Amino acid sequence: MRGRVAIVGGGPRCLDLLERLVCRADGHALDVHVVEPGPLGVGLHAVDQPDYLLLNTVCEQVTGFTDESMLGSPGAVVTGPSLFDWARGSGVLVDGRPVRGTDHLPRALLGEYLNWVTARVLAAAPGSVRVHVHRTSAVAVTTVPGGERIDLVGEPPLVVDRVVLAVGHGERSPHLPGHVGDGPYPLPAAVADVVPGETVALQGVGLTGMDVLAALTVGRGGRFVDGTYLPSGREPHVVLVSRQGRPAMVRPRLNPGRRALPARYLTHQALGGGSLDFAADVLPLVLAEMEHRWRSYGGGASPDFRDLLLGGPPAAALRSTGTYRAWYTAQLTEDLARAGAGLGVDPVKEAVEVLRDHRDVIRAAVDHGRLTPASHEWFYGVFAGAANRLVIGPQLERHSELLALLAAGVVSVGPGPRPVLGFTSGGRTRLTSHDLVEPGSVVVDRLLIGHSPAVDPVNAANPLVSGLAWAGRLTAVTASGRPVGVRVDRALRALTPTAGPSPRCTSSGRWPRAAPTTTTTSPRRAARPRPRPTPTASPGTSSPPSHRNRNESMSQPDPSRSSWRKDYDRQTLAAQAGGWRDPGTGAIPPAVHIGATYGRDADYRLPGGYAYLRDQGSPMYEQAESVLARLEGAADALVFSSGMAAATAVFAVLPAGARVVVPRTMYFGLTKWLREFGPIRGLDVVTVPTGDLDAIRAAVQAAPTALLWVETPCNPTWLVTDVAACADIAHAAGALLGVDNTVPTPVHTQPIELGADLVMHSGTKYLNGHNDVVAGFLATAADTELWQRLRLHRQLGGALLGPLEAYLLVRGMKTLFTRMRQISATAQTVAEHFATDRRVRRIAYPGLTTDPGHAVAAKQMSGGFSGMLSVHVDGDADLALRTANATGLFIRATSLGGTESLVEHRFTFEGPGSTAPPDMLRVSIGLESAADLIADLDQALDRARGE
Repeated sequence: MRGRVAIVGGGPRCLDLLERLVCRADGHALDVHVVEPGPLGVGLHAVDQPDYLLLNTVCEQVTGFTDESMLGSPGAVVTGPSLFDWARGSGVLVDGRPVRGTDHLPRALLGEYLNWVTARVLAAAPGSVRVHVHRTSAVAVTTVPGGERIDLVGEPPLVVDRVVLAVGHGERSPHLPGHVGDGPYPLPAAVADVVPGETVALQGVGLTGMDVLAALTVGRGGRFVDGTYLPSGREPHVVLVSRQGRPAMVRPRLNPGRRALPARYLTHQALGGGSLDFAADVLPLVLAEMEHRWRSYGGGASPDFRDLLLGGPPAAALRSTGTYRAWYTAQLTEDLARAGAGLGVDPVKEAVEVLRDHRDVIRAAVDHGRLTPASHEWFYGVFAGAANRLVIGPQLERHSELLALLAAGVVSVGPGPRPVLGFTSGGRTRLTSHDLVEPGSVVVDRLLIGHSPAVDPVNAANPLVSGLAWAGRLTAVTASGRPVGVRVDRALRALTPTAGPSPRCTSSGRWPRAAPTTTTTSPRRAARPRPRPTPTASPGTSSPPSHRNRNESMSQPDPSRSSWRKDYDRQTLAAQAGGWRDPGTGAIPPAVHIGATYGRDADYRLPGGYAYLRDQGSPMYEQAESVLARLEGAADALVFSSGMAAATAVFAVLPAGARVVVPRTMYFGLTKWLREFGPIRGLDVVTVPTGDLDAIRAAVQAAPTALLWVETPCNPTWLVTDVAACADIAHAAGALLGVDNTVPTPVHTQPIELGADLVMHSGTKYLNGHNDVVAGFLATAADTELWQRLRLHRQLGGALLGPLEAYLLVRGMKTLFTRMRQISATAQTVAEHFATDRRVRRIAYPGLTTDPGHAVAAKQMSGGFSGMLSVHVDGDADLALRTANATGLFIRATSLGGTESLVEHRFTFEGPGSTAPPDMLRVSIGLESAADLIADLDQALDRARGE
């Protein structure tokens, strides 16, 4: 009986597998099915990519033919030339001369070579092995009687004994116009929307970052002549930023005859066979091996290799942005000289090359679940990126070019390490480094990703992989709380969440390897992606939740409107909903998509990436979330079915036992929810006097705290809390700060600029502004693990907003600035009129100079103090109720923020347990005449008193 194997993915990993199968068939009858729509062997090394995208390994070290030293076991091999020998034999020229073994050749040339190698391997197949190539895509794998069924696009399904996922480096994602992209490739298409003369921040300074830089310079017609860069005038200005703040080390020249020394300390035997803590068990071996290599190559007093690997810039470089930039440039120059001396000569380069020469030992320590969970997080979150910076860096020529670009003023170094993202009042992005003695900042028009994004199998665009994950046949490896690949055992069998190895399913390539080959430097707060063109959705039979694919036909910024600028004022952004238009008709009002489910095309593809409302959301969500995120200066936003759904989601996703500090006076619904459900969820809820910073500080510092929650001005007493001070208190204790910004709205306060991590809105109120929608919003300063849990909570909990309600929210936000300024001005007039009235004991309104919170409110609110005030009548609850009943223009109703003015006796509405004073009337000012409102309240006060 013939064996049946399917390899999904026809890139370099497939090539390795094909060679093993061909060479070790041992006369067995075998059918090998390769599913790959593109040329075989090529993978991401497309033959049509620009020649300025170079390999970072010299060509004499690259081969498509496996030998026994690479396999670790004996066996026949298919022999053939290295990339260097093949290129030399093919007459390839570099700068007009024959290729040398130390050349870094274009990746497109590697693609041609790998395609040639694949043809040679297939030609070597014995007669018992038949290879079938399917020029299509696989969309699903399911277990059936007799094996595994693979559904293909446009071809009958396959049934095989074993499936191998050779998906390599995962998905290509187009760059997002305007802000952060999902990934930097393919180039130059990913940066085609970058406008000449713009200032862009490039996140990541390694090999991938230099690829992006090449696309923006030589890819746009610039030239290097005798060490000088001659601009074309089509370049943007590029600012280099990274988390660690140190430049990537350049790949050194490979000197003839150099051979890697055998390991003395970092060996498989030293690792043993049990569980490992990487920092305690493996890192000391790495550092000892680096020290040994340093001494072996004549190094004197050894440098601090731990600092070289994991540390940041020295204190002397951190006095100011100027000292940091000077140090950074000096590091580039010094490293270039070391790289020029090369391996076998320079002891520093030899020492760090340990990480590359013995990476098989490091991988053996990390792969297959040997690390403890905490150590696994540390490896991927700290060590992997730092190691890549030392040995997966750019080519020597690229570093020389980088110095020329710096000298030409086309590129500059960022403000300092670990830049934090914020926004200017005009909506531009500000990156600030607080690691400096004198914090420095730079303002840019957009952010570009210069590192490879992590792969999430659950939300993969590849429907086959995501379908297996959702079916429980794959489980994700996580790093820093985020999925980065597929968990496998030592035989590379994919591990299920509970049942061990997945039968007949093997994963090869980057899925189980993930982060050890990527650079993960980035500002701690990522900018909100602006509305974007849509990537073509992959075919699929299942549709796991994903927010990456958006509907191409939804309303979006009209690319033909070249006058639409990213630095328009936020009022302009709100008025035109960020410049969105219906691309099909040009209609100014956005198209309304009310569908709950979406159809597939003839190839079973999802044309816009949407399948079901609860999973992928709605095109209507995208527009509402984008507008609010940009008004708040947030990295992302989520719409919910109500403000309470949004607020309680934050507390619901905290771990059991989490300690939260909340104000004593805040929205009564949230107070009641915490009282009823906090204990059930295991939350330790601590209440403090609203706005009392000393009490807040004491409570947060008394025990480990997960979240500090603030509502300012607070409902219904309008006490004010200092958001910036609370951010300092929370962050000093390792807590997050969440702020209910419903009352001031982003027109008057932007909590994220003040340091908040999360912002909540009841969209029912001012954002909608017409009393005809119930909705909620959350916005985040950064795309964190908590944020991803909130997204999942909304999806699985079903706290979804209707698409029509999302449309009404956007409609309301278009007039937000005009309404808020008018409402705030009227509220100020009404409050000042009654502030000294003998019939009123007190007016609570932050805009009054006599209000206890006025000084803080004036500091953190601009353009007004919103439209909420409370009238404390000079009497009891009965007098307050009679006053409300005597109004004629004010409507006796709950809620706030609409065009109509409302009055409410809050103590009666809230009932038992209310913290509202009995003598208080809560007043929501609308858009009526201030004179009419004053006259109505004036007569009501008289009538209530019988005057």
